[in-house]
Amino acid sequence: MKQLCCLITNTVVFMRRTTVFPFDNPIEFKEINHDDFQGYEFEDVDKTIVEPNEQGYISDILKEKVNLETNNTTVINAGVGQGKTKAVIDFIKWYYETTKNNEDKYKVIVVTPFKSLNKEYRDKIHKAVGEDDLCFDYQELNAKVDEELDYPEFYSKPVQLISVMSILGDPGTVAFKQSNIKRKYYEYLIDRCAANKEKVILIFDELHESLESFTPDLMPNLLKWKGVVYKAIIASATFTESSKIPIKFIAELTERKLKIIESERVQSTHNLSELHLCFYNQHTLNPEHQFLKDLVQLQLETASTVNILCYSKNIANELYNGSIGTMLREQYGSVTLCTGEEENTFDHESCNIGTRFKTGVSIEKENSAYFVVLPLKFAYTGQNTEHLGIFTDRINSLVQGLARPRKKSKIFVITPSPTKLITRVTDKRDYIDRLSLGYLGFQDEDYQSRYYSLRQQEMFLKRHYGEVRNTIETQINQMEGLSDDIKTIYSSFDWFRLKDGDRYLHTQFDAYGKNLSNYLYWAAWNNQFVNCKLTSIIKIRTLKFNEGNIQSELDAYFPLSVFNENTFAEYHDKHLYLQLRNTLFSNNLYYRKNGEVDFNKIEPKRTLVFEQQIIHFIQRRKTPYLFEPICGCTYSTRLGEKPVDASVSKSTYFRSSIGHSVSYTDVFDALTESEELLITAYNGLLEFQEILLNSYSILQDDGTYFLPLDSKVILERMHSIKLKALFTNIKEHDVGMVAFNKTNLSSDKGVYSLLKEMFYETSSTTKTIDGKIVKCWKVNRIRDINSSEYPLNLVHNVYDPFLHMPVNPEKSTTEEAGDVLEEVNLIDIDPDMFVLDYYEETKDNIKRDKLF
Repeated sequence: MKQLCCLITNTVVFMRRTTVFPFDNPIEFKEINHDDFQGYEFEDVDKTIVEPNEQGYISDILKEKVNLETNNTTVINAGVGQGKTKAVIDFIKWYYETTKNNEDKYKVIVVTPFKSLNKEYRDKIHKAVGEDDLCFDYQELNAKVDEELDYPEFYSKPVQLISVMSILGDPGTVAFKQSNIKRKYYEYLIDRCAANKEKVILIFDELHESLESFTPDLMPNLLKWKGVVYKAIIASATFTESSKIPIKFIAELTERKLKIIESERVQSTHNLSELHLCFYNQHTLNPEHQFLKDLVQLQLETASTVNILCYSKNIANELYNGSIGTMLREQYGSVTLCTGEEENTFDHESCNIGTRFKTGVSIEKENSAYFVVLPLKFAYTGQNTEHLGIFTDRINSLVQGLARPRKKSKIFVITPSPTKLITRVTDKRDYIDRLSLGYLGFQDEDYQSRYYSLRQQEMFLKRHYGEVRNTIETQINQMEGLSDDIKTIYSSFDWFRLKDGDRYLHTQFDAYGKNLSNYLYWAAWNNQFVNCKLTSIIKIRTLKFNEGNIQSELDAYFPLSVFNENTFAEYHDKHLYLQLRNTLFSNNLYYRKNGEVDFNKIEPKRTLVFEQQIIHFIQRRKTPYLFEPICGCTYSTRLGEKPVDASVSKSTYFRSSIGHSVSYTDVFDALTESEELLITAYNGLLEFQEILLNSYSILQDDGTYFLPLDSKVILERMHSIKLKALFTNIKEHDVGMVAFNKTNLSSDKGVYSLLKEMFYETSSTTKTIDGKIVKCWKVNRIRDINSSEYPLNLVHNVYDPFLHMPVNPEKSTTEEAGDVLEEVNLIDIDPDMFVLDYYEETKDNIKRDKLF
């Protein structure tokens, strides 16, 4: 691990940079296969597989594999940055030159996902052909256009640049129909191409970006082109289940003839960028956050340019108008804001901040710094996707967004730390431990999410569609009998897949992008990006704590307005503990003892004093009423007095955990395997409350028990074996064990000492045994086992947290309050509560000799 620091505004700010080495796994991608298109005619027996050259490009081999003179729909499924756009530009050049040389007549229509990309295409086409004024951009169609004068000029251009929405007649969300100017021009274009026997070539780029425009109402506008379209080329790096359906629509224009070309996804070391994950766990993004400014500042001396892609326009505007924007202008001279609100387009020569270059833009400068700001934690709390901004398409948006740098650069992704680890069934424990980084808590099954391959997506969709349809099949059939004016057809599987397929997948499965941060973390560690490789993980904040003030400082970092006792009515204790600990250790933490000048690094699982304060802090927030003088507390939470840094003892924690285990009443199947093992282990420990008294004590006639000193005890072999097994399970499955020293749990004497403290209140004394005075422990009371002694439950999650909330005495009746406040942690010893029929004289003498 490495620490970075930079001097900014005379303040030293630390960032913890952990260098990591990802696994070298094959890159997965959505395949397009012949069996996706039953009843279609294919040029080849199977799809054509191509391999990138040594530089990672496929543009040259595509020229060989794509027959530009063949009537069909050609699908090119190639990775980002592999040169498919260059190949498409070369195709356009060939069609233009063939027409120019009178060898044939073609009209090329480039169908772009966004109108903002038209300029990119126009510039690339002009550069490739070596001529200007070859392209007509449909954005010139406005109210000032004269049909008789302007239409012929527009039509004369060999290349037409039209967006998907426009060619399909999609008016958008404001208008009710497409403008007459555009509609009439497209009809004019179709008529003139037919009259002049021009073969129309449709080229679709990144089809998945415009799926919402392929609707039953708009399909007739596409079919208008049937009869003039000779060939269609569909190129994309990120096909999806939903995007298979528009391929079928487009293939109808070429007599259902298809050819599929697919490239393997491999990383090219020639242009491989560094990928740095920067954990930012705040609920809102502060554009003036020192960590963000430091990240950018550190790149200014070496980066050829800096570009920042943001998930939202508001964030982009704030960064542009804030310190970071000023910083970039001072270093590079100018910064372009690309959010669509202005007519600004991506400036390849300087810096850009915005939302409009997630796809279609190539950053060609080497050694650039590229920042991607992903949605924050709150974006994944519900079904509303508006907080995802430009990353609504989840995985595809992420893959496209990361792929903008085409030369070696540094990519920094500002992202929340993952909440779950995507795991395969075959993943081993060391894999999970490695990705947990010592503080993410993925060892717990509740914080793991199952991996599913992309090949399983169609199966999930068919299953969901079938389940929904089966519940209303009778009513679907009844719809056939409705009168013509209200008759409708229930959506087929393909129409469902187009409209809702992708959305269903990425809202149900982490492996398909339900939580983009979780997927990013898995994909980065498994080396799933073509243009970049995970290099480091950077924590984003420095939090400093002082001895005796940890609770006060935690109060400042986590205000009551966002984390209070009401939170525990909605979320499990264990969940809140792991999330809060995760949030804390995703930052840089430092601790200073009293009387010392320097702060020392707080390491997860090592700085036990801090780990214990996390548990105590959560307990304070869950039951603030227990931290009042009436409950024996030295300060008043209600009066806002400074809290005391207290910690729960190991014996109290174990005793309380046993109580939570004994009191568990929900159906056992609701537990995870880890929780089952933990509850079983704690229930096993409870048995030793009786075993110690029955097997290791001396019982006086008055009912008093005496236990041997810790140094004298020798556990029976079977007891020792069982205890080691129990504590092994507890150490492995109890998330709260990170707060305690576990070294004494490996010896019989240490385990005996802990059990004695857990189960009994004792005092040191002497006793005469066989004429000898020996030191021993007198058992004054047997401690009661209950979960109310320490209400924080880190053993297992509960079905309904609200029902398990502890009772606040102030909200109860006076009588109930007295019952709650009554001391219940100790009970008087009743000798009759244990079966002691084997306390015979002979065995008692053997026991004395062995233990005392």
